[in-house]
Amino acid sequence: MINIDLLFLKELFLFIFIFTVSILVIVLPIILFREWIISLFRRPLFKRQLQQKKQRDGIPKEVQREVWRRDEHRCVECGSQKNLEFDHIIPISKGGSNTARNIQLLCEECNRKKSNRI
Repeated sequence: MINIDLLFLKELFLFIFIFTVSILVIVLPIILFREWIISLFRRPLFKRQLQQKKQRDGIPKEVQREVWRRDEHRCVECGSQKNLEFDHIIPISKGGSNTARNIQLLCEECNRKKSNRI
């Protein structure tokens, strides 16, 4: 009977020891490096994401009026006059600017087809 109790106590001690060590191995680094781990999720992964988060300037009204007159209130691709949008010929993400030379009128459908391609 004493043998069984000792065996049980050994197994119980071993279980408690392994459980405690495994909890420490998992939880202790999280406690110690909590701020660092949180900062990983807040930081953008790539420079492009950081640049995209910056608020970009809208197209100036005088440029919009000039493009509207130049393109004669029509989509430059299909000639439609419905759901017109100002589109950057060279996208801002690829170094384009907000000048009349870089902006055209496209209908919504043509603009979605173009996406951010040049």
